[in-house]
Amino acid sequence: MRITLTLSLILLFRVANAQIPNLVSCGQIIPLNRPYPASIGHDRNVIWSETFANGIPNTWINTESNTIAQWQYRGANTNPTFEVGTQGSCLPEGVLGDPIQSPTQGNGFVIFDSNWWDNSNMPCTEDNMGSGAAPGPHYATLTTPNIDLSNQYSIALEFYQYFKAYESYTSVEISLDNGASWYEIYSNIQLANPTDPNSFVQIPIGNLVGGWNQVQFRFVFSGQYYFWQLDDIAICTIPEFDISIENTTYGDFDLADPAHPTGFEFMEYTRYPLEMSPLLKFSATAVNNGVFENPDVRLNVDITDENNASIHNAQSDEGFYVFPNSPQEVRAGSFQMPSTLGNYQIHSFLSGNNGEAIIENDHDTAHIEIHSYQMARDHRAAKSIYYPNPAYHNTPYEIGNVFLNSADNMQLYSLSAGLGVGTILPTNVYGVLYEIELGKTLEATLIATTPAIDVTNEMLNNYGEENMTLLHFDTPISLQNGKAYLAMIGSENGGNITVCALSGPSPAYTSFVQFLPGQWNTISQMPMVRMNFDPIESVTESSTDLVQLLLSPNPSTTYVQFNTEQSFANQTYVLYNLLGERILEGKSTFPRTSLDVSTLAPGAYQLICGNRQDRFIKK
Repeated sequence: MRITLTLSLILLFRVANAQIPNLVSCGQIIPLNRPYPASIGHDRNVIWSETFANGIPNTWINTESNTIAQWQYRGANTNPTFEVGTQGSCLPEGVLGDPIQSPTQGNGFVIFDSNWWDNSNMPCTEDNMGSGAAPGPHYATLTTPNIDLSNQYSIALEFYQYFKAYESYTSVEISLDNGASWYEIYSNIQLANPTDPNSFVQIPIGNLVGGWNQVQFRFVFSGQYYFWQLDDIAICTIPEFDISIENTTYGDFDLADPAHPTGFEFMEYTRYPLEMSPLLKFSATAVNNGVFENPDVRLNVDITDENNASIHNAQSDEGFYVFPNSPQEVRAGSFQMPSTLGNYQIHSFLSGNNGEAIIENDHDTAHIEIHSYQMARDHRAAKSIYYPNPAYHNTPYEIGNVFLNSADNMQLYSLSAGLGVGTILPTNVYGVLYEIELGKTLEATLIATTPAIDVTNEMLNNYGEENMTLLHFDTPISLQNGKAYLAMIGSENGGNITVCALSGPSPAYTSFVQFLPGQWNTISQMPMVRMNFDPIESVTESSTDLVQLLLSPNPSTTYVQFNTEQSFANQTYVLYNLLGERILEGKSTFPRTSLDVSTLAPGAYQLICGNRQDRFIKK
């Protein structure tokens, strides 16, 4: 059976003049209970700040085009309080949105809740859009008073944000003439799913506003849905030189590249079957958070195996000048991974000629595995769940990921599925495989389905868990080399009953959900759905993400230690400085492993032991 998927998001990049269908909001990503990570900070002087401890100051200007919808303050004595974010956003019945997780969130923050103003009564359907007190689209601004920066040049605007958008645009603008004219210095464009709730933004502004005595900033929400939360807005001094690494990748995925026959070539996988050991292509974005340009910025890569032995080192052939507010892509060549089973770490870091004030943000580490039979794209431990909007409750659905087969004679025996907490028993789950082609539309041909099986509590995943369920095809499926496939799990009872676990961000048009029959949408987080090329009958999987070692004391002047259970004894550990250089190595010991760090130079270090890591500060 061949079907055409009419997508409910933006245009297909590979097709010019394709019609853009209207978005139907099918569901959302709900984070599972987890600790929010701390943001990397730095020692700096705060020149001006606003934490909204006492509400929105009366010196600020709060406006909206229809005069009703405005920025709101959430505090200890407001209704709702600082414990609530959005009241709209198509949340499940009885659920209120999470608040921003800024350092001073407990004393209040501000939010423009566009979805709530447009449709405060729910349910979240197209028919109800515009039924609220102030129907969208909205144009809302929150403007600071004048700030004197006449003697300041090495400065940045910083704030914490939590943002989700559909047909909307948020930006930061500046004025140097008491609001007579405005210039955009930052913008967010985010599709369907939110940023992290503690997303930290730093914008170097010395070259834009340094030396001026009447500087204003305004925060602009323009468009339809959903919300923008802000807190801890500050102007701070910044280092002269600071380069940070972002968007590190070991793939070269690009749907628009005509050299990619299917469009899905060089997607990143976290687990490759032995027959598909990949050609890795290394790239990253260098972002200048400092005042001055940094010359000869290069990407460095070091791949290590399970014993922390290096199997590949590389550096960019060409260095780049990286200027403030001008991110630069840097590459470090390619490497054919060996066909050797095991876990590997890809350490990426930036180097430049002018040194670094904050070396913690120059580094990133990715983890891949060459596996005997399994192919996986998810990050191997549940982070969130997919939950459909009320209009799709109890609607049969399927959800999964695109995979590209790059080897001959591959026989697909089964799928592995990760189901999420929130699943209501009794229910069932089955597996399904489509062959897909990307053209003017995304066309799918149904290949096979597995028998449905009953779901049990033991199959469900909370945050950080990896309980995978096998779904066997009646007969093995021969996959063709160079063909793209969509591996999905489904349930007759709907996504609000049979909940799928998600793990890791997914590039556009590589993960999909279908509400049967034929209502398709892409999703931004990867379902925990994997392909198995072996006739296994049972599976026990545990997360191989790097688990935190919990080094203590941290910071330290003399020693650090971590607890070592019997099964983790005699593992090789390696201590790196943040230039990627190996400083110490040894073997873990039961019941506790201790390292003498008294002779180390002050600074930040990373310890990796097996599949565990932590960073610590040597004072």
